[in-house]
Amino acid sequence: MGYNIPYFSDYQNWYGVPQNVSRLYAVLEQTTDDDGNFVGRITASWDIPDNGGTFILLTSTDGTDFYIAKENIKGNAAKVDVLPNTDYYIKIVTLLGSERSEGTVSGLLSVDAIPIPNEPVLTVSPGGFRIDIGIIPQGYTARISISDGETVDYIETSDFEYMYLCNAGDYDVSVAFMDKRGNIGEYSDTASVRVEELATKEYVDNNFVRKTSHFYIKMAEVNGSSLMLTTGDNQQIIFQGGGTIFEPVTQEGDTITLPRGVMDGIVKQEMISTLVRPSRMLVLSERGGV
Repeated sequence: MGYNIPYFSDYQNWYGVPQNVSRLYAVLEQTTDDDGNFVGRITASWDIPDNGGTFILLTSTDGTDFYIAKENIKGNAAKVDVLPNTDYYIKIVTLLGSERSEGTVSGLLSVDAIPIPNEPVLTVSPGGFRIDIGIIPQGYTARISISDGETVDYIETSDFEYMYLCNAGDYDVSVAFMDKRGNIGEYSDTASVRVEELATKEYVDNNFVRKTSHFYIKMAEVNGSSLMLTTGDNQQIIFQGGGTIFEPVTQEGDTITLPRGVMDGIVKQEMISTLVRPSRMLVLSERGGV
């Protein structure tokens, strides 16, 4: 069976139409190259279109005239050295067959400004949602703002992904970068997510049990009225005693039942502050009528 080399006009039929990249992120830093020369360095990343392609990175100092800085990029990231102490724009062009996309252009990369993150990507998980921040530039930490319409939580992290444990409800999330001196840059566009109601009623041992939250934890041990959680190599008692009316902590299978009034207090707070790398899901329930 023969193989026909396509003519120029057939390239779209063979390869499809080149698409622009999405979620372009770029940061400009001042550094030295391998020879010790002071340079500006642009680090960029992006999401590859569904139909793929290779990529060209172009730079511009005015946002109008762009010049090729790197070609034949096969992945979704690149670094290029530029003039020091100079502001730049970059453009990423997708090459598919013999055709090019119009290109995705970054905002101005300033040598003085703290970079602005992309809008975070949110994914609902049991008991909360995951926040995909993307690349955090060297020398910065991410500061996440999470609002439920009444209160705002601020979380600082160096990880590109963060698991936020919460109750059911609607949440708005944005991210800013913070430098080593504590200066906070501009916040990203806001992403919104809805965590569906997880509460159910279940009649257990003549008590209504309110299943209010799901948490990913590595291990839990019930000992009398104490609940110990393992979040690494250490165990920590996060509840002990039932107040004036003794109500023991009990466990049946993967459901741990706690006294009334502690789910939204010490248990939730300790789990949020100590949880690192989860591997098992248990259900924490609260004894008492709903």
